[in-house]
Amino acid sequence: MPLKRIIFLTAVILAFWAMSFVQGAKAQGAAQAPAAVAPPAKATDISYINSQAYQKLSDARRKLDAKDYKGAKETLRGLENFCLDLGITSFEPLSASMLKQAKSLMDQNDPGAALLLIDSAARISPYYPPAYFAKGWAYLSQDKMKFLMTLDSFREGFVRSLKDFWWPFLYVGNKFTSLLFTLAAAFSLFGLFVASRYSALLAHDISEALNKRELEPHIKYIALPALFLIVLAVLGYWWAATICFLSLWIYFNKKEKALAIGFFALLVFMPWIIGYYANFPQAGGNRLLWVMDSVNKGHLGQGTEQYLESLTKREPGNEPAAMTLAQFYKKSGQYDAAAAIYGNLIKQSPSNPAYMNNLGNIYFLDGKDADAISEYQAAINAAPKDPMPWFNMSQVYGDRLMFTEREKADLAAREIDPDLISTLREKAGSLPVRMVFDEPVPVMAFWKIAFAAKDTRLADSLWAMTVKVLPLNGAPVAGLSFILLVVAVSALRKKGAFSHFCAKCGRVSCRKCQKPNYNKELCPECHQIFVKLEGVEARDRVRKLLEMRERDRKKSLFCRSVSLILPGSGHFLTGHPFRGFLFMGAFIFFVKDIFFGGFLSVPYDFRLPFPQPDVMAMGLLLVVFYLAAQFSLRKLI
Repeated sequence: MPLKRIIFLTAVILAFWAMSFVQGAKAQGAAQAPAAVAPPAKATDISYINSQAYQKLSDARRKLDAKDYKGAKETLRGLENFCLDLGITSFEPLSASMLKQAKSLMDQNDPGAALLLIDSAARISPYYPPAYFAKGWAYLSQDKMKFLMTLDSFREGFVRSLKDFWWPFLYVGNKFTSLLFTLAAAFSLFGLFVASRYSALLAHDISEALNKRELEPHIKYIALPALFLIVLAVLGYWWAATICFLSLWIYFNKKEKALAIGFFALLVFMPWIIGYYANFPQAGGNRLLWVMDSVNKGHLGQGTEQYLESLTKREPGNEPAAMTLAQFYKKSGQYDAAAAIYGNLIKQSPSNPAYMNNLGNIYFLDGKDADAISEYQAAINAAPKDPMPWFNMSQVYGDRLMFTEREKADLAAREIDPDLISTLREKAGSLPVRMVFDEPVPVMAFWKIAFAAKDTRLADSLWAMTVKVLPLNGAPVAGLSFILLVVAVSALRKKGAFSHFCAKCGRVSCRKCQKPNYNKELCPECHQIFVKLEGVEARDRVRKLLEMRERDRKKSLFCRSVSLILPGSGHFLTGHPFRGFLFMGAFIFFVKDIFFGGFLSVPYDFRLPFPQPDVMAMGLLLVVFYLAAQFSLRKLI
């Protein structure tokens, strides 16, 4: 073939190849163009998003009712892609609606169809625990042999919930509520039981001090209970418990004294405890937290932009608010404004890889691939074990047809976190608008904002519900004062001789009752029968022993009976307060959590037709502690 013809054909082939490459580049640029401008108005319109999403869900439900599982699966995939196209990474209200639909399908004995909805709900809201709990129960309903799959789904729901903010925050808040309630109830019941145990001694000493022994039953059954109830009604719970512990201190054994000291020590730390607890209900009204959470999940609510702009002007050092505003700008297509904010954030925190990664995403969507790669590389240098910038850089290399570099970056990302990269690769799909992913505002930033210094009025109000006269800031002084007071009372106890229970028959006795012979362990009758042995017949000793045995039997029966109703109460009555406090506290804590719910409501919570995994675990622990309390008491008596 002549050389000229070879050159001509080569030139033609090169020309066609160049034209095809240019056309392909234009087509790819056209596909990426929508991401480079602000989204259409409908994409940020909440009513439009809701109407489209719930319409697709209705279509999927109709297909499931018609047993068209393949068509329903395609419709649900379309719903998931609809959310991703709008940048929505979590849509809890929609997932909750899907779970309600799945519940109705479960009621119709169609767990396979229910699982389709539940799986889709979990993909739409990856950190929504009820979806995983419902999936576990659906597995078990479908096949009783899928017990391990059920447990794995429960575990996944718990682990994923930790990556959200509101679920763990409000869950911890509810546990904090239960703990405070348990401490209040346990100390209150401890005071009640020691009062019922030692009030006879106090009444005896008071009557002896007045030289009017006939007043002893009136003091025991009328005066002392009335005084306690008046203090409880007028001054509040803490004062009632304090008066009870102080008045009976001289009769306590060492363990009861230690527990009472624990009560006063709790009083010392009460301002700190109540102050932190007040942050949980107060955070529910913190607009910044809700706005951050909403933007983090891809929802652009009305008024969000104006609120964040105003806040960042007032607080230029508020990095979470600035990052949230940059996310808002980026999701609404305002790339220059978003890039400017991330540039300032990088100056404030030059070692934060999240800012560099997100700035690289903005450059990529704005068509500045070289700048994007530069930012990703900076993020990698700052945090080499963070897989997100590696993945995003691999996407940019793929977009530039640099396949060797793309494979290297993708491999590096998979070596760090293969599960995350598989999830991101699945989400990325084929549309460029979903090709790169932002680092969200970290969960710890939410926690710091939630526990920042706030108005103390709520803490004061909570404290005033139980204490009528003592201000919260005076609680530490009062607690320390009470501790010093009981030390002084203990010193007086050594100098005086107070009444005691007879170790044999249980009667109340004191020094005045035992003149001229005093025994701090026995009453006069038992001292005569078992110690002096003067003028005591054998039948009198046998009669006394039978009386003691009958008394011990009745006491044992009573302690076991009350322990069956309230575990730990029998330990209090037998002088073992630590065990009683442990068993009673655990019982109250679990009963409160299982049967009376939480004080703080979790957003978008969905009550399953079955108990949630944590409720099941607490029910099991409740049974364990209940049985342990009964066996422990049985050994003691």
